[in-house]
Amino acid sequence: MALYVLSAMLTACASQAPISEQQPARTAVDQRMFLPEGVNQYQLQDTQLFVYPQPHDNPSPGFPADFPNVDLPPTSVCVSFAVAVDGSVQQVVPAQAPDCAPAAEVPALLRAAMQTVSQWSFDSAMLCSYPDLESKQRDRNNTGCNGDGVSIEKIPVTLSYAFVFASQQGKTTVRMRKQ
Repeated sequence: MALYVLSAMLTACASQAPISEQQPARTAVDQRMFLPEGVNQYQLQDTQLFVYPQPHDNPSPGFPADFPNVDLPPTSVCVSFAVAVDGSVQQVVPAQAPDCAPAAEVPALLRAAMQTVSQWSFDSAMLCSYPDLESKQRDRNNTGCNGDGVSIEKIPVTLSYAFVFASQQGKTTVRMRKQ
């Protein structure tokens, strides 16, 4: 089955409470999803609904253990990956976008992001095809395919995320916001 890339105007951002306020160093990793330029997008029919892949409890990447204890201005590291029909993550690769650091400049951070993302999982994306527009408007809930006569197709999608790594005065915290 072809890999569909769907335009989602959603932004996934990441942060969570500090791990420890008593540690002497400060680092942060934030994340956001983006749609790379020039990708093919699937066009929905009026009677179809796309259900975005729902992330499980996917952690944000952390700084590599051997990363130098130096201040690091906010640095974006970008990866693309496929979410298969079973919700597993496959084909994690570096992604390019205007605000992403070149992979060669931040190999340790890129490795950390790719290793973390490769362990992520999702409830798969779905394409819901309703018998008519009235059924779609009545039965849709944006978290699944509901209603009589709806046809459900789990589909693979490609997602791209940017992780923003920053370090200031060596204090270690990781923040993550979920969508």
